[in-house]
Amino acid sequence: MDNDKNLQPVNLQLIQANYEENEISLYDIWRLLFNYKYHIASITFVCTVIAIFYALHLSPVYQAKAYLLPPNERDVASLNIDGNLISSDQAYREYINTFNSRAIRLLFFNQNKLIDKLVTDVEAGKFNNEVFENNFHKLLTLEDSIAKLSSNEAEFAAEWLNKYVDFVNRVTVESLSKNVEKKIITKRTEIVLKINNLRVTAEKRKEDKIAELSEALMIAKKVELEQKSNISVSNIGLENEKSISLLPVKQQQTIYDRGVIALSAELQSLEGRKNLDSYIPNLRELEEEIRILSGLMAWLQDDSSVKAIIVDQKAMIPNQRIKPKRKQIVIWGLVSGLIIGILISFTLNLIRNMGENVE
Repeated sequence: MDNDKNLQPVNLQLIQANYEENEISLYDIWRLLFNYKYHIASITFVCTVIAIFYALHLSPVYQAKAYLLPPNERDVASLNIDGNLISSDQAYREYINTFNSRAIRLLFFNQNKLIDKLVTDVEAGKFNNEVFENNFHKLLTLEDSIAKLSSNEAEFAAEWLNKYVDFVNRVTVESLSKNVEKKIITKRTEIVLKINNLRVTAEKRKEDKIAELSEALMIAKKVELEQKSNISVSNIGLENEKSISLLPVKQQQTIYDRGVIALSAELQSLEGRKNLDSYIPNLRELEEEIRILSGLMAWLQDDSSVKAIIVDQKAMIPNQRIKPKRKQIVIWGLVSGLIIGILISFTLNLIRNMGENVE
């Protein structure tokens, strides 16, 4: 209660008066804007005109679109040979990677000499990489299976987008085919090496057989065994026993006792044998496998049905530009001019008031 007695009364009228002195009324703002209406209108007009000229002088930008789809399984069936498995999704992912490859884009750009079609005489001093980067690479995209190319010319955008889509398809198919061909070549090379090794081994075995028969023939001549006989080592004289013992036990019993006539004939036949292919086991099966692989290689190279994508809709010449948005530019110019004019009006009024107060 003592605290309540110490409170002093507040002059509400004085506070209200001070508040009204500091308050800026809407009427004053409107009167200020009305006094500077010509300034505001002039600045707004100038900004709007500048925006109109700017919008009209900007080069139009058109965007062509091509709609793509993953290939069907039958489109990549030719790649699934000899145990090689490539699905349609794998082929499509490979296409996307190739499409976005900077090296592939630069290759396409240079092969088709697009710099001559993109650079005017005024811009002739630009470097090739600069033109490629700003006029092609940055304007070419692939998102959600939609390929897009932007250009100042509608016909250029549609034509070269379609050509690039086809180019990437050929490069992708060639890359996938090369991978399959490499596997076929590797397998065929392995078989060829195996055949060569079999032939070398057969030649070595022929030499070993000739040496074996020659030694057996020498023994048969020493024991004077002209024809095949069931004679055993125990029936041969001691003078020949040393020569016979040079052969393994089985050879002592089965080779020299065939007689000089048989051994000479077999030795002559073996020495005159120039081609040993007929005597190599499984050689013909291996040669047949090589022929099959070579046929697959030729068929893969000639097959034009392989696709990495399906073009659902080719790029059409766009009728409407995507840039510049001239209406928006003019509206922004109008609004900007109005705001600048109002700010300048407030500034001029403030300077005027300050001058009056100084006087």
